[in-house]
Amino acid sequence: MRTYGQRRSKQQERNLATEVEGRVHPASGATMFAKGDVSTDTVLFECKTTGAASYTLSLESIETVWRQAVNSGKESWVMQVAFHRPGTASRKIAILDWNEYESLRSSLCTDPR
Repeated sequence: MRTYGQRRSKQQERNLATEVEGRVHPASGATMFAKGDVSTDTVLFECKTTGAASYTLSLESIETVWRQAVNSGKESWVMQVAFHRPGTASRKIAILDWNEYESLRSSLCTDPR
């Protein structure tokens, strides 16, 4: 039987796949042929979920996702951290490379200040 956290994690992956029109990878990317949790044709997504008030992000975890994206032939990567606190609404945070952010910003804004 899955724990509450494991159920939350699987739900996060399914929701993200629906939102980005991607697909959930089997075993949360633990297989040799499909790394990451969710992917589209161009982006690899890694999902993290926590019931705590904070999440520790390491350079090693970012480099791992980046490397998996490159090895999978993806153009970019995104980490989504979902905070689930009892009695409050969930909050989702996206983590992406600064250059990717700059590219998105310039494509969405005519005046990127």
